[in-house]
Amino acid sequence: FAGLRSMREYWKNPMVDPFKAGLEDMGFTFLEKSLSSDNWSIHQIATRLNYFDYAYVPGHEEEWLYSIANNSGMTYVESKGYTTVMIEEFSWFFPTMPQIRADHVFDISMYETLVTRTLYDDFGMLVMDATMLYPISHGGMYQQKKYEPLGRFIQYAIDEIPNLDEIPSPKFVYLHMLMPHQPYLFDAQGQPLDPDFYHNWEYYEDYNEYTMTVITEMAAGILENADPANPPVIILQSDHGARVRSNNRWLSNYPEEFQRDILFALHMPGFDASQLPQDLDPINTLPVIFNHYFDAGIPLQ
Repeated sequence: FAGLRSMREYWKNPMVDPFKAGLEDMGFTFLEKSLSSDNWSIHQIATRLNYFDYAYVPGHEEEWLYSIANNSGMTYVESKGYTTVMIEEFSWFFPTMPQIRADHVFDISMYETLVTRTLYDDFGMLVMDATMLYPISHGGMYQQKKYEPLGRFIQYAIDEIPNLDEIPSPKFVYLHMLMPHQPYLFDAQGQPLDPDFYHNWEYYEDYNEYTMTVITEMAAGILENADPANPPVIILQSDHGARVRSNNRWLSNYPEEFQRDILFALHMPGFDASQLPQDLDPINTLPVIFNHYFDAGIPLQ
């Protein structure tokens, strides 16, 4: 999810400021100058869930995946009596992902079938790409079926996040959604996009706009269903910004820094988040929260 600066300055998107204002009305504080340390999602997830600066070395994916599955943040809140919940789709793209240690785990496997687990997995794609079936494997209908479980998972998360009453409180819920990351499954109004455009950067801005709508509605739903005497802490944060490759033919003169320009907003009842620096390193997100609510004493980096 591109940060507000890049959406405002590069795309000049008119939805940015109303999006920000709507969430501020709900009690969110934005940190607009925060940057990710790199643009590799699982490295950023591991870093922030463990508030530990793992070396960014290609080939260390297994270390990061293990650190996500057995992270310090969830271990800490479990010691405080919290139920832990992980709703994620990154394990779908990393078959070697270890089992996530949480009380409740929801992932794309809920929507997979025997066909999607075989014909549309990495091996199935490799076989098809190496044969005369290549045109089929890169055709619209094939792409639509391949990513159908992802689309259904996204809709599940949209529906369920504001309504987790069946899970005992207090609870720590971590949600990761592949929005507005490729594939671009929906247009600005949330209607399914033609699969021929799933990887076309010209449709990124529309998907980003729909993601703003989803974020706003999710946050509103969580707050509406919350106990007013015990309001929730909510973190809105993207792993990295719009990750544009150097040979990208769609976006010209895209500033390199904007690849690390992230969405970062906090809803922290009883805490004046405006005292935090606008360029707060996102590795400090959980330490800031744990230090305030639990007096954890975790040094900031």
